[in-house]
Amino acid sequence: MVLDIGQALAQSIKPLSTIEEAKAEAESVYETVEFTLPEVPLLPPVRVEERVVEESPETRIDSWCRKLLDLTKRNKLLNFNNKSVCIQLYCPDIANMKGMLADGTKFKFLSTQESPYFDSERDSELFRFQTGSEIHKEYALNQLNNKILLANQPPKKVEKNAIELFRKAKNDLEESGSNTLFLALGFLKWKENPEDTRSFKAPLILIPVNLTRKSARAPIYVEQLQSEEAIFK
Repeated sequence: MVLDIGQALAQSIKPLSTIEEAKAEAESVYETVEFTLPEVPLLPPVRVEERVVEESPETRIDSWCRKLLDLTKRNKLLNFNNKSVCIQLYCPDIANMKGMLADGTKFKFLSTQESPYFDSERDSELFRFQTGSEIHKEYALNQLNNKILLANQPPKKVEKNAIELFRKAKNDLEESGSNTLFLALGFLKWKENPEDTRSFKAPLILIPVNLTRKSARAPIYVEQLQSEEAIFK
């Protein structure tokens, strides 16, 4: 048999010995290098509150509630400050006022400084109707029957705060669809620690109310929202 070596090389056909050498080069074993890792240091035990809790519908709801609840001093339901925009009422018969509100009565606000017992020579910021005064009590009860609630604040401040509360409550209702205005009955004084000198105030009963007026110059009236229930804390 005759072989044309020139044609074979031209077509990349190599002798068997050359093919075997190429395979040997391709299958050569590469040297491997092993890296050693340092030993894992001893870690402190996992505390109970840090352990991963398996997620469930109950745990998700609890997590959402914690995120929604504001338990800091910024929450006015836990720390109500008299410097907030509010109207401080003097009412010696809360039960009667509450009953009248439930029956749909609308009340107008009147500053105690507009009463005949206000002494113009005294500091207006310090003048207050005092609990225990029979004269103040009798006058306040008469005004309550006339559908007037007395406010222990100067007249201009009562008017200013009433307008601010009226606008804010209206804006909140339009934006969120929920009422944010309440009449607070009674406050609880509390401390973070018994030995603390500073105390905080938290409202006990919240009655949902609404402020109304017929025109920009008309007086503002307060009435109970019959569609919502009172909140007892």
